[in-house]
Amino acid sequence: MPRWIGIFFGTIFRNSLTEPISYIVAVFLTFYLFSKFVTNTLRHLMEKSTISCILLGAVPFIYYIFDYTTTVYTDWLYSGVRGVPRNG
Repeated sequence: MPRWIGIFFGTIFRNSLTEPISYIVAVFLTFYLFSKFVTNTLRHLMEKSTISCILLGAVPFIYYIFDYTTTVYTDWLYSGVRGVPRNG
């Protein structure tokens, strides 16, 4: 998410320093928000069961593999493969 914020502000202001500065600010803001609002919830979840931890980690992991596969290793996302959702 911080990277998207950096790209967003870099695109809006079209300055070479805007993207890295907004990225750094977004990293610290994200860290603060996660430490304030997510840490206790994750701690309680991790104390519950191993299956809960696996399910929590599986969703972002599967998304990451899908995203990486369709954009970095292949051109599926841009070539019109039917199994890959397209925007628009």
